[in-house]
Amino acid sequence: MAELKYIPFYPGYMEDTSDLSDGEFRRLMYALCAYCEGAERPEPLTGKEVIAYRFITRNIRAAQDQYNAKCKANSENAKKRTQANVSERKRSQANDSQTSQYKEQRTKNKILLLLPRKRAKAGNNA
Repeated sequence: MAELKYIPFYPGYMEDTSDLSDGEFRRLMYALCAYCEGAERPEPLTGKEVIAYRFITRNIRAAQDQYNAKCKANSENAKKRTQANVSERKRSQANDSQTSQYKEQRTKNKILLLLPRKRAKAGNNA
């Protein structure tokens, strides 16, 4: 399916990672970017970083699963709309054909009504 092009970084993560030093936080961010790209971690993570990495990657996977489910639902809805549009188009074409046949018949009837009628002569039985 489609890939998320971002890391969902929630405001609560600031509190959760507040015990990390700047260097640890930077390594964590690089590791998360590598995770999202499917690459290996650039540097080994230590104890506190590993804990943060685990819960953030769990949230990234959950966001990816939600995104995939949304993409699948949108795709299915688009297919249904397309099928409905095709059916409606066929029905519309059939109705247009019937309408044009009806109009042609009405026109012929009007022409026949407007034409002078030949009267049969009373004495002729031919």
